[in-house]
Order: sequence, then C-alpha cells, then structure tokens
Amino acid sequence: DADEDWSDYEDFGFTENAVSSESVMEDLKDDNENRVDQENLLRVRLFDIWVGDWDRHDGQFRWAEFEDDRGKYFRPIPEDRDNVFFKFDGFFPWWASRKWALRKFQSFDAEIRDIAGLNHNARYLDRRFLTGLSQEDWVKMAEELQQRLTNDIIKEAVGVLPPEVYENDGDFLVKNLIARRENLVDFAKKYYHILAEEVDIVGSDNNEFVEVTFDDRSVQVEVFDASDEGEKNEKIYDRTFYAKETKEIRIYTRGDEDFITLSGSAKKAPKIR
Repeated sequence: DADEDWSDYEDFGFTENAVSSESVMEDLKDDNENRVDQENLLRVRLFDIWVGDWDRHDGQFRWAEFEDDRGKYFRPIPEDRDNVFFKFDGFFPWWASRKWALRKFQSFDAEIRDIAGLNHNARYLDRRFLTGLSQEDWVKMAEELQQRLTNDIIKEAVGVLPPEVYENDGDFLVKNLIARRENLVDFAKKYYHILAEEVDIVGSDNNEFVEVTFDDRSVQVEVFDASDEGEKNEKIYDRTFYAKETKEIRIYTRGDEDFITLSGSAKKAPKIR
C-alpha cells in the first residue's frame, strides 16, 4: 500500500505518514529501536471485541508513524469496519458458526460465545504486536473503556443511525452495547489467557541480548539492544510469564550478533524455545 499523508486529520494524530502493517513489520525487522504502541493497539482491539467486529486482520489497519529520540513508533488506525453488529439468524448460519466450522461468525449478543473464534482473523496481528502486556494491563484498559463508554455516549452514537435502521435495531444495539461494556473485563481476561498460552518474542536484524531468569513457577524475559561484544544497552522488552498462564515462550532473535543467557531455577515454568 502507498503511504499516506494525514497531517490534516486530528483523529489520526496529524500523522504525515500512515503506513501499512507490512511496512511496520519491515521496520520492526530492520531495527529494534522501532516499536508498536501496544497500549493503543490494545485499546483498539478491545473496542473491536466490544462492537463484535470479527474481521480485524492486519490488512484492516494502517499505522500512524512517529519518531522520538529512540526511533520510530507506530500507532494503529483501524479501517474498514464493515462487520460490526453482525446478526446471524436461521439454522444453517447457526450450524456454520459452530466451533468446528466457521467459528468467527457470531451474532452481536450480550455475551460472546467463543472469544477465540471472534478474534480468529486477528490472531496473527495480536500474537505479533500484543506480546509485551500483562493481564493487569489488559484489565486496566478494559476498565478505562468501561468508564469512557457511558450510557449517554452509547445512546448518542446509536442515535445517528438512519431513522429506518434505528426503528428496527436501535434499542437492541443500545441494550447489547451496554451489556457488552459491563462484560468487557471478562472478555479481556478470557482473550488475554488465550494469547498468553503460547507467546512469540521476536527480535530484529540488530544485535540483541536476551536474559531469561527462572523463579518459582515463573520466568522473566528481558531483551536489550546489544553491542557486537554482547554488552547490554537499552532495554527493549520486559515481561514476566507465569506457569499458570503460559505453556511455551518462543524467542526469535533473527539476524546479526545475538546473545542469550538463562539463570535461576523453578519447579514449574513455561517452556522456552
């Protein structure tokens, strides 16, 4: 995709360069000083779950590119929301949406029958870009959205629908949006645990120094920029994983000179690959 200048749009942070997910991947591969704004992405992805948008693959995002003293950072700009408030009626749609079939197709109800299925199309994006956040981060963001998405805001937003649509579905949408907002922390916890079972930590083609420290039933993974001799520079990743949440952690250091150390011990901890 061609890069775009959206510097006239406040909603997009006045970015002079909005790039594709493919471009972001290339920049992350080239230099470990480049990174994704994971908190903002989490906010967007929880919003996706709230409105029931099941088609959030990496082609549904552009990224506002900014720079600071460290390097480039990218904030998500969601696009193409044509699958919100999905409604699935009748026997054959019901049959097709089972977990053993097309599980991503789910009606917009107060509860989410299959949180993994709803997010199936976004699984690669989420597993690549949301690896640095803890369960506490997920819960905090869900609670923030609960506070911001008030009943009045929901009613006002639904109220801009065409009168013919509002007459048929307005009350239904308001009721379910409020109910799903109340359930948002539960949704966040469930999806966090799915992503936390197996985690990929991906480096760049720069030098990296990876420290893996085992403790009782947990393991901390820290990643630093490194010199050619293995001296640690700026920390670029830090997360503690718990045996009750994570079965396996896969570390990819990619190109250039990389260094990995393991220390400590644990009776039970996630497997490191």
